[in-house]
Amino acid sequence: MGWHPIIFTQPLDKKPPSGPFTVIEVPFKGDIYRHIRRVLRCFVKNKPGVGLKAQLKQRISDSRRVSLLDQVFVWYQELFGYPDTEKEWIKPLIAAVRRVATERRIDAILSEYPVSSHIAASTIKTELGVPWIADFVDLWSDNHNYPFGRLRNMLDRRLECRVLSKADLIVTVSEPWADKLRTLHGSKRVRCIEHGFDEKDLNDPPVQPARKFLISYTGRVYSEMQNPEPFFAALGDLLRIGTIAPSDLEVRFFGDQEDWILNQVRAYGLESCTTFQGRLPESEIIHKQRESQLLLLLAVEGRHRLGCYTSKLYSYLAACRPILICGGVENDVLDELVRNTSIGYYCKGHAAIADALRSAYAEFKRTGTVSYRAVPRAAEQYTYRNMTRRFVEELDALMIKNRLSPPPISGRQPKSGGRHFHA
Repeated sequence: MGWHPIIFTQPLDKKPPSGPFTVIEVPFKGDIYRHIRRVLRCFVKNKPGVGLKAQLKQRISDSRRVSLLDQVFVWYQELFGYPDTEKEWIKPLIAAVRRVATERRIDAILSEYPVSSHIAASTIKTELGVPWIADFVDLWSDNHNYPFGRLRNMLDRRLECRVLSKADLIVTVSEPWADKLRTLHGSKRVRCIEHGFDEKDLNDPPVQPARKFLISYTGRVYSEMQNPEPFFAALGDLLRIGTIAPSDLEVRFFGDQEDWILNQVRAYGLESCTTFQGRLPESEIIHKQRESQLLLLLAVEGRHRLGCYTSKLYSYLAACRPILICGGVENDVLDELVRNTSIGYYCKGHAAIADALRSAYAEFKRTGTVSYRAVPRAAEQYTYRNMTRRFVEELDALMIKNRLSPPPISGRQPKSGGRHFHA
């Protein structure tokens, strides 16, 4: 869309794909946990995608010790991880961008995760005098999972305000989160651009669903945020009174098996129709989603988590199968999404979940499938291509504005033409 991304990233586990972009890996000392890894090198390995805490948890079976371990990590990060655990990356990142800027013209900056990237972008913005978009998939001091105390939050909030005061635009993934940012940073510089999915994953033309009443959940269930019990209770009641035949039903969880979920399954007599099938490659997960009659989505609980989409939602949208959303907060983003697009059922509480399951199963018995009744192109609006188009519109608008108020002349002549942005 007329822009060439120059992507600055921490060292990658494997070679990045080729494409119409430039990837620059920036070495650095490592995050704040590198000293602990050195001490515990006999117990933990450098496993791509598996963090230090996750490896330690795998060695602990006592739930109380797991909780203590979680708290120890929070304390350590609160004391030594300001402004974030990747703080040692800031200086190498700034130096890498400076080197590239002597050879290629950079027209705009788009900063992403982690917080250190935004801090570096603030310095680069000042030096290059180009427009800067700060994008937040998760919020900073207003994060819905903020783990620290009031003093740390006060420091984070003050730093956030100082750093983002230089940003030309602040972007986040939902309107409630955008409202929080507007309250903190001013209403004129904040936009909402939702996340999305790769259009190659779109279930079009649609795959024929399985002949069983398959309900699938893909990914992890977070005990501190999600509650599957109302779903299990409603499903158990419908099986007990004979509304749903056990021979028709299969509930599948793809991800790590959690003992507390298994205990709930047993409590409601669902062992014979519930399976835990572990983690699968993404391509297989996509197939499992497409063949399902219903896709189960457990919304996060608590009004302080308003505006929280889960990344699972977008992969479900790509599957173009009815979504059964359980829990969450009424009139929040998921509730609104279902009302506007008819992608499935939004159910707050046991009775609503039972009604949705009863209706879906009745249709399955009549027709052999639960039909997908979403409004035309409901899923397509959330593709990465459309998400990218919205970012490009903002970048183009900032370029026009920037021409009206040109940045200070650096005296440096670029060695290559075209429009570039640094991420």
